[in-house]
This record gives sequence, structure tokens and C-alpha cells, in this order.
Amino acid sequence: MHFELDPPRGAGPLMMGMGLAEARQAMAIWGSPEDVTGGLTPGLRVRDAQLSFDVFAHFESDSVLTAVEIWRPLGKSPASVTWNGIDIFQTPPDVLLQRLRESGLEVDESDPRNPFCPDVTIGFNRSGGTEFFGPGLPSWLESVLVAKPGYYSVEVDFGDFKLS
Repeated sequence: MHFELDPPRGAGPLMMGMGLAEARQAMAIWGSPEDVTGGLTPGLRVRDAQLSFDVFAHFESDSVLTAVEIWRPLGKSPASVTWNGIDIFQTPPDVLLQRLRESGLEVDESDPRNPFCPDVTIGFNRSGGTEFFGPGLPSWLESVLVAKPGYYSVEVDFGDFKLS
């Protein structure tokens, strides 16, 4: 199984702006999507018992797809996740982030456990993990998130005062 990321448009067959029913149908190629409950907005998840793939689709309250999160496959998984020829989960995070910078992308590492590229709305989760090359951050990414444009730009308007 292969997932090609296309930020900010989508990941694999999941495209930003899809409705819940359309996303459920697109995810069915991987298995039976299950509803994710307990959050403020709807979600869908498809995974196999071995967690060789684990994909979440996140929706806004109006059931419009706004983000896709793919978790690092466990074990010897045939699943791969790539973007612009880079294998997201087989490339050490520091090398990946450097390659993104060299390609001209802005990389925000203000939170080193959750770096992201705001211009193309792709983010990386470096929290958790059990392998370390040395002290500090885990050696591999735990997940990658592709989101709709503006996902990393939050502006709250309090009348005369704006918080960005």
C-alpha cells in the first residue's frame, strides 16, 4: 500500500473539501472506515489489526474534510508514505526537514516535537516513539498531517483586538 501526499490538496484519494460520505467511500479501498467519536467534530479512521497502516480523516463541524493524518506503520509494513520522492517514515526527521528547507519551504520548528510547513500545510509529529539515536527527540516521525490551506494560521478576533 502506498500513500502519496499532495499538500495542501490531500493525501491519496482523500481530497480537502470532501464530504463525510465521499471520504468514507474513498477510504473503503483500505478497509472499513470507522467513525471516530468523542471529539468536537466528526472523524473517520481506517487501520488494520497489525497497524501496518493507520489513517485518520478529520472534518469540520459541517462534515467537510480539513485534514488527513497518517501514522507511522508498525513492524515490517508494506505501506509507504511519500511526498516529492521523500519517504516520510524512512527518512530521519532532521534530514527530512533539511531537505524541505533546501527545496525553499519554510519549516517552523518553534515546537520541535511538531514541526510544520505552513505554506503547504503539512505537519509532522515527533512525539512519542521508542527509538532514539541519542538524547533528545525520537529518531523517527510518528505521524504526518496534510491539511487545508490556512490550517496553521489561526486568527481569533476579539473586536478591537486580534490574536494570531
